[in-house]
Amino acid sequence: GVHFGTVFLPMLYSLKLVLGLVGNVLVLVVLVQRRRSWSLTDTIILHLGMADTLLLVTLPLWAVQATGEWSFGNPLCKITGAMFTINFYCSIFLLACISLDRYLSVVHAVQMYSRRKPWMVQASCLSVWLLSLLLSIPDWHFLESVRDTRRDKVECVHNYSSLSQSWFDWRLASRLLYHTVGFLLPSAVLLFCYSCCLQCGSQGLQKQRAVRVILVLVLVFFLCWTPYNITLMVDT
Repeated sequence: GVHFGTVFLPMLYSLKLVLGLVGNVLVLVVLVQRRRSWSLTDTIILHLGMADTLLLVTLPLWAVQATGEWSFGNPLCKITGAMFTINFYCSIFLLACISLDRYLSVVHAVQMYSRRKPWMVQASCLSVWLLSLLLSIPDWHFLESVRDTRRDKVECVHNYSSLSQSWFDWRLASRLLYHTVGFLLPSAVLLFCYSCCLQCGSQGLQKQRAVRVILVLVLVFFLCWTPYNITLMVDT
């Protein structure tokens, strides 16, 4: 099992790095091509690409750890772990922002991100980044480069043992925060927005496009994040 992990995980990380970079470059090309008709939602998509790139640049370090051990010290351990968490929250919150915008335009005929209020989209993106950074504080505090005595190798992991008897409470609290804020609440927002749009009906081409956007976001969200979160919940 250990040997399988040392071969499979680096291959998986490398594939994800290549596909992710190609995908983000394609998104950037499309956004540049349509810069004359740039919509405010495109700004959110640009921020999504930036968040994904943050995660991608950490993959080579995780690949090295999978093949041997973590040899980059404590500072890089904290930075790479926090970048993963920031990407995790940032991606999900930005998808929720797009869904809310589409929901308001279809159900209430209100433009959350209108051209008359361009600051709204900038404020939303800034709030998402700040909130994601705030939620990554446990990683900055608990992630450490620690030697695993069972496997006799140094790993970048959350080290709660320094909190003596209260380590389990902190670990459980951080996991519950991850599950609730990072998956269950955004899931509820996406499902609420889509179900309301379906009940409202979708007369008109623009409304039909808005409903399709929410449907794609819901499908991609659950396809990408459900397996990871179910595995994490079982572990918790």
